[in-house]
Amino acid sequence: MKIAISGLVGTGKTTAALEIQKLLRKKGKDVEVIIPTFKDIAKEMGIDLMEYQRMAENDPSIDKLFDKRTEEMASKEKNAIIASWLAIWIIKDADLRVFLYAPLSTRAERISKRDGIGVEDAKRHIEQREEENRKRYMSLYGINILDYTQADVCINTLTYSAKGVAEAAVSALEIKGKR
Repeated sequence: MKIAISGLVGTGKTTAALEIQKLLRKKGKDVEVIIPTFKDIAKEMGIDLMEYQRMAENDPSIDKLFDKRTEEMASKEKNAIIASWLAIWIIKDADLRVFLYAPLSTRAERISKRDGIGVEDAKRHIEQREEENRKRYMSLYGINILDYTQADVCINTLTYSAKGVAEAAVSALEIKGKR
């Protein structure tokens, strides 16, 4: 059983994946969480996230390698929750595809708290990253990250708590008969 989770910056992909894992484990299902991020790679390289983003804009192999690595990590697990920008599009054997969304103002507040920056700075950061990623993924793969029709379920993370998101996703998985 595999669950792919996608969403824009600050929608709660990581939080949702970890909450779904907790809920599934309570139900006796052993499941791994796979959350690859550009942020982690940039940190490992000792550079700023936006600098790494700019590198990826000029070198398509960065995205292709990252996405291939994500697919390979997911393919090694029988039961996994994969949370990334492109998970619902690139994890071909996903049993459930979840797209998370929330208003920009909510996402900016979350990023502001998470990263210790002002809300307006967070908003500009989000808008810049999303526009750059939208262009790159469209150019590289023909994927429009704003078109979530690939998703089985879309969840507003402003309306639902992390626990509510997990419950909705697990319910959707059960309805599909994949649990």
